[in-house]
Amino acid sequence: MKVLTLLFLLLAPALALATPRTSNNYSLAPEGLVSGGQSSSASYALDGAIDSSSGPVATSANYTLKPGYVGQLYDVVSVTVSAAISSVNEGDPNQMTASALLDDDSTLALAANDVAWSVVIGPVSGVSAAGLAQTVPTFTDMVATIRADLGAFNGTGDFTVVNVNPDDTGPVAGDGIDDGWQFENFDANNDDELDGTEAANADPNANPDNDPNTNDLEWLSGFDPNDPASFFSWLISGKTGPAVEVVANKVIPGTVYNFQSTLDLENGPWATVDSLLPGAEALDQPFSHAAATELERWYRFELEKAP
Repeated sequence: MKVLTLLFLLLAPALALATPRTSNNYSLAPEGLVSGGQSSSASYALDGAIDSSSGPVATSANYTLKPGYVGQLYDVVSVTVSAAISSVNEGDPNQMTASALLDDDSTLALAANDVAWSVVIGPVSGVSAAGLAQTVPTFTDMVATIRADLGAFNGTGDFTVVNVNPDDTGPVAGDGIDDGWQFENFDANNDDELDGTEAANADPNANPDNDPNTNDLEWLSGFDPNDPASFFSWLISGKTGPAVEVVANKVIPGTVYNFQSTLDLENGPWATVDSLLPGAEALDQPFSHAAATELERWYRFELEKAP
């Protein structure tokens, strides 16, 4: 009798199993107690189940979480990082989250301060302890990569920072020229930054290739600011009756070409006598002044970005 009482106490937890033990994290089929049987799984073994029902022994090889005390033990396999928003405007924050994949194929949501955050690459000034990534102005749409470290494990997550203001980046912000064009032409080492010399060369009034056009005109007209043979030019092609005809060497879409004239070179005023907003790039584009009846008249081109 003493022996039977001892066995009953050892197996008491396994007797109260009228319904399955379940939760959002694991499921466990009802355990059957049979004489001489063994309850087992890939994670544990339990000997000495005793019951007169002679039903089958409860087994499983695919528990998502192990029950009991052993189920509280796990090892991290990897870390996953994700962004709340896949694409944000430059200057806006983005919330990062991290989770751990465990050795039983379950996942564990990590608190933001459980991991150490860092910026791998991209227009992000930093990530707070709460996992908030702060973006900064960028000269083009750019992918930001954020890293989370949990002990010996780490993971990264990406999101896109969208360039919504074309003239707001670094030392060339607000100078009237698209930052993307300046970085493309003057970021010599392709590090997505313009240092002192590079920024000086990118200035709108600079002329690093020493051709007839400064950077602002090279940008407006679509020419290479680093090639002395590449610049906007025009010439008078002829005069037919009262009409003066000129030819511009190239026009590009997105720029308005105003062909202007005046009788007084020093004081003006200048009047637009022909204008064009090209729908496509064209070489040797003609312009004309239909009523040039004076013996002496001055001409010029004024270029501006289309609104």
